[in-house]
Amino acid sequence: MTGWRLGYAVGNAQAIEALGIVKNNIDSSVFMAIQKAGILALKQGKKWTEQFNTIHKQKRDLLVQTLQSLGWKIEPPKGTFYLWVKVPKGYTSAEFAAFLLKEAGVLVAPGPGYGVHGEGYVRFSITVTMEDLINACEAIKKACQTKSLILV
Repeated sequence: MTGWRLGYAVGNAQAIEALGIVKNNIDSSVFMAIQKAGILALKQGKKWTEQFNTIHKQKRDLLVQTLQSLGWKIEPPKGTFYLWVKVPKGYTSAEFAAFLLKEAGVLVAPGPGYGVHGEGYVRFSITVTMEDLINACEAIKKACQTKSLILV
């Protein structure tokens, strides 16, 4: 559900009531499928969370290890399904994103899309299937090794 958000607020009764009034006048609610998914997640609680965390840790570790094997000095993130990675020397964020798309068939997001300090970085996502991520990692390795990229 990347990009879809669901949350709740707890606190002072008057503040929560005011929040409800503002929220109801800003939009019409969270998409029903998101609400139902949130209910299921809360009901399944710890079991679901542990499974989710295990799968995403495996994906994170695969991508981190792939990039490290190519010379990137990157630490595994602790709480996200994205990796924020410095681009190789000689590339802008957009140029490196274009390189990965053209040469590896892998789509990453150029850093400037996330703010003025994003230049020089790209964002990888691990929200794809494990099979797709394995294929992407192999394609990234092949493209980067063929090009002999210089990493910082």
